[in-house]
Amino acid sequence: MGKLRSPCPPSTPWTPSL
Repeated sequence: MGKLRSPCPPSTPWTPSL
Protein backbone atom coordinates (compact mmCIF):
# COMPACT_ATOMS: atom_id res chain seq x y z
CA MET A 1 0.00 0.00 0.00
CA GLY A 2 2.88 2.36 0.82
CA LYS A 3 4.83 1.39 -2.27
CA LEU A 4 3.17 1.72 -5.67
CA ARG A 5 6.11 0.07 -7.45
CA SER A 6 5.88 -3.14 -5.41
CA PRO A 7 2.91 -5.34 -6.33
CA CYS A 8 1.07 -7.19 -3.54
CA PRO A 9 0.61 -10.56 -5.29
CA PRO A 10 3.76 -12.77 -5.36
CA SER A 11 2.66 -13.88 -8.81
CA THR A 12 3.86 -10.56 -10.19
CA PRO A 13 7.63 -10.03 -10.27
CA TRP A 14 8.92 -6.93 -8.49
CA THR A 15 9.73 -4.58 -11.34
CA PRO A 16 11.08 -1.12 -10.48
CA SER A 17 10.78 -0.14 -14.13
CA LEU A 18 7.00 -0.30 -14.00
